[in-house]
Amino acid sequence: LGTAIAAGLYVWAYARANPDFVSDFDQVWAAARGLWTGRDPYKLVGPRGAFLWKWPLYYPLPAILIASPLGLLPLIAARVTFAAISAGSLAYALSRDGYARLLSLLSISFVTAVELVQWSPLLTAGMLLPSLAWTAVAKPNLGAAMAAYWSSRPTVIVMAIGSAALVAVSF
Repeated sequence: LGTAIAAGLYVWAYARANPDFVSDFDQVWAAARGLWTGRDPYKLVGPRGAFLWKWPLYYPLPAILIASPLGLLPLIAARVTFAAISAGSLAYALSRDGYARLLSLLSISFVTAVELVQWSPLLTAGMLLPSLAWTAVAKPNLGAAMAAYWSSRPTVIVMAIGSAALVAVSF
């Protein structure tokens, strides 16, 4: 809980100090917001879209569905919420077998991932917690690596069923 609060506060403070900052999550938020208004997220986000981004939206629709509740929030609140949930989930996953692995939360890699509001803390938590294995579908290239890591049949089943459900809803 402490990590989630710290991550959320950091993202909020960073946004206040850098009002022109654009996070990696912003394109997903804009796409999720577009879903709520019935717009095509792949036309909405990109170099020629209403939400200007250097590249087209490359995230699969299941990733947008995962983020869709955050599309109802203002951008900064959505960033804070996503970063807090992701960081808190990772801290919980790391501390399940003791607290020694929590030192990794002090790394520049983790701090940067929180600052940029990236998916890596959530996906790493998904790799360590069977109940979050279904998040692998958000980034299929990393999801394949996550699946290769898992040796537990129940975890692979959770990933497969959760991912299949999100893909089915996407269609």
